[in-house]
Amino acid sequence: MDLAWVDYANLFNSKGGVGRSDEWWSSGVNTTVAAKWSRSGFAVEGYKECKQIGIKRPEILEILKTIFRYDGIVAYCPKEVIDISNGIDNQLFSEDDLRTFIYYLDQYRENKKEREFLIDYFDPKESDRLLSDVSKLHNGASIDQIFEEAVSAFKRNEAKQRKAQEDAQRTFQNRIKNAIGSEGVSLCGGIDTKRWPEFGYYLNPYAPVGKCYLTTIRYFMNGVQWLSREKLLVIQPLPPGLGYQQPILFKGSEPIRVGVEATVYGEEPETYESALGAVVNPTTYRVLGYLPLPIEEFNRR
Repeated sequence: MDLAWVDYANLFNSKGGVGRSDEWWSSGVNTTVAAKWSRSGFAVEGYKECKQIGIKRPEILEILKTIFRYDGIVAYCPKEVIDISNGIDNQLFSEDDLRTFIYYLDQYRENKKEREFLIDYFDPKESDRLLSDVSKLHNGASIDQIFEEAVSAFKRNEAKQRKAQEDAQRTFQNRIKNAIGSEGVSLCGGIDTKRWPEFGYYLNPYAPVGKCYLTTIRYFMNGVQWLSREKLLVIQPLPPGLGYQQPILFKGSEPIRVGVEATVYGEEPETYESALGAVVNPTTYRVLGYLPLPIEEFNRR
């Protein structure tokens, strides 16, 4: 029976539908179906996409809203809804198992000091993990056992990542050591990996004297002057309001390489006279060694 829009809207609302009933009306979807899907948080587009895939459980989205954040009405069929709906259909677990798991997850998160280790459960991209652990609950594992295993796995992974970071740091330090040699290490007082964010922002040319930094030598538009193969004068644009540009002089024992990461050492400004006759004290850096970047590999091809 054809319904006028007003009648459809009244039926839609009486069945608990939320959102824009006019969009559901124009889609031709039965009011009972429309109300059920809209009540769970779906827009018409999300319903159609889920229906096309074969998903018949809109209430899964409503359950998952407890742990996953969805912005407004969902106009697509989320992967986690698909995965969990399929898990229920394939009898890996039940809807009650899912509700129970999420209930205890909230309780555990509130009451246990290890709650930060369970954060992955609240990421929709980790729905495979949620699927796996709800299945464990279905098969008889206790909530405490599941969460304790999750915490242990998180800590193992955290330790693994920390070791990988430490190994990467050691590798990087070795690259610097190989680049600057023992003389450079001695000059820098060790292997320093601190970076100088933007050379030009440091307006005191004497501040870096005696200090080592990592940087990528680059120049901007026409603000560069090659004094020789081994000397490059850069005038880097500064933010508005600073009044002038701080010149930077890079020098080395080999030709200056632009676009390559380098370890540099601050030296006393190498004074020169500008075209207007003014004495200029540029921030002066001696290049101790280069750490080739992938861009070099690209340029060789």
